[in-house]
Amino acid sequence: MGRTLILLTAFGPFPSQPVNASMPLVAELSKAARRAFPDVTFVTDILATEWHSAPMRVSELVETHGPECERAVAAGCTMHLMKPVR
Repeated sequence: MGRTLILLTAFGPFPSQPVNASMPLVAELSKAARRAFPDVTFVTDILATEWHSAPMRVSELVETHGPECERAVAAGCTMHLMKPVR
């Protein structure tokens, strides 16, 4: 059995904001997670904010990496998404 793999995603900039606050959050989360869980592989990606392209990109990442679950980080949002992929 291979290593557990978790996909961590954030959203890129909006047209009116050059940096989305979730971008550095996912970087910090992945650093902390790698230290806390050295036997788990973490893959990160910054998703486009266009509504139709983000789900397509997540599907591509799931197909490529085969994670056990996906965690979406969204700054300023009280909803936390962690869903099993398999």
